[in-house]
Amino acid sequence: MASKLNADCLTEIFEILESDQVTTSRSCTLHSCILVNRQWCSIAIKILWKNPWNYRKNLECVAHTIINTFISTFSKESKEKLKENKIIIIPNEILMRETIFNYAKYLKNLNLFHLEITLESWFHYLLSSQRQLQRQQHQQHQQMDDDLVGIVAFLL
Repeated sequence: MASKLNADCLTEIFEILESDQVTTSRSCTLHSCILVNRQWCSIAIKILWKNPWNYRKNLECVAHTIINTFISTFSKESKEKLKENKIIIIPNEILMRETIFNYAKYLKNLNLFHLEITLESWFHYLLSSQRQLQRQQHQQHQQMDDDLVGIVAFLL
């Protein structure tokens, strides 16, 4: 069923919700609007991504999501250059992801302090993810070595 309110009315309502959410540190209402229909989603996304740091109580926990989402909006050429030049090591799932919205286009408020915290947390997240992957690979190799030693001992 089509919305009976036009986009301007919805934008006005959502902006009131946004200002209420920023003062109360709650984001569930505006986030819920994304799930109603395409029109509501489009309007709510524009408002939420004006300043994505407004809605984060614990910025370190979601920093990787914000940065990964922005990287996902890069052109394929930009992503390839980042990967080829090893400027930053980005997981393939981020490089391959395409987004419905160009979230960077909606960014209106850029707090450099929040951006710095977000980037630091994102780099920490990437490093810890890489270390975890390396530990898993090391454990797999160790298990394979142990299995191989067992087979050789059995054969001798």
